[in-house]
Amino acid sequence: SYACQSFHRLDKDWRDTVRNGTNYFAYVYTDRPIYRPGQPVYISSFVREVREGRYFTPAAETEYTLEVTDASGNRVFEKTAIKDAAGIVSGEFTLDAGDDLPRGNYNVTVSVGEQSFTRVFVVSSYRKPTFKVDAVAEKPAIFSREALNVNLTGSYFFGAPLKNAKA
Repeated sequence: SYACQSFHRLDKDWRDTVRNGTNYFAYVYTDRPIYRPGQPVYISSFVREVREGRYFTPAAETEYTLEVTDASGNRVFEKTAIKDAAGIVSGEFTLDAGDDLPRGNYNVTVSVGEQSFTRVFVVSSYRKPTFKVDAVAEKPAIFSREALNVNLTGSYFFGAPLKNAKA
């Protein structure tokens, strides 16, 4: 998904929406939406200048800032004075592996001029699932107060059936 400024509201005066100076649009993304402590985070964004409803590559001397803040609001990564003729902003860093790393939503912010664009990713302690469960209804539709019968099958992701599992 993309990130854009939240002040673009049409129920307000149009002068709040159309700003003087250069306007930008940015698409900010990470390589995935959720991370575990100790994993690398890869961030990328492309920025475009918006003029009369059309997108253009920003001027080569345009400077960008990339910042990541943790769930507590502390800055965990920053890259400043980025210049790229194509408007590409990227960075990578590795999350701390310790138990004291804050879990929750982390904000990736790309700033250009007076505008900022933010994307969120999650840091959580999780374990990849090793099996899956499929549920298939015996009938495609049922009526009110009619019993719903479902056949459950479980299997490991490497293909073996899940034995002695209880529903």
